[in-house]
Amino acid sequence: MGFLTRKNRQVVVIVCSANITRSPYLAHKIKAELSKLELPEKKLPIIESAGMIATPGVSAHPVLLTVLRLRGDSLANHLSQPFDDEVAKRADLVLTAEKRHAEEILKRYPELQGRVMPLLAYGRDPGWTGDVDIPDPTGGEVEEYQQFLDLADAQAQRLRRLYTRNGGF
Repeated sequence: MGFLTRKNRQVVVIVCSANITRSPYLAHKIKAELSKLELPEKKLPIIESAGMIATPGVSAHPVLLTVLRLRGDSLANHLSQPFDDEVAKRADLVLTAEKRHAEEILKRYPELQGRVMPLLAYGRDPGWTGDVDIPDPTGGEVEEYQQFLDLADAQAQRLRRLYTRNGGF
């Protein structure tokens, strides 16, 4: 916690597989939760999303966009990006949707050791034994998207509380 970039703004990257469902929504909700802190933008971390196998420039999944519209929310401007060398260079903290994503990132970028972990495990007590993988609703039923959104909303709130308690990530 407390990693700082050269610009004095921490860069947190949320990573999933294709960067069309989980990571863009999680990044969106984390930004929204942190904005509730009413801090100047320059004091808040930069929250980005990326995908391990993302094709650059793809919109969020259409089912996700529909479910979000029904909830009064939007990711209409999202375009996917891969987790590549450029993203790795600017990342102070990488939070992944699945343990396998963290493991793959650390194989490719061992210099990120200590800064990459599953989002569900981040900030937990050392003895915590919960599931660390966020289920991927992509291609599933609307109910699976709704369950994911509920989980993501709760995690974004948890991360805001951690940020407040610790004075940063």
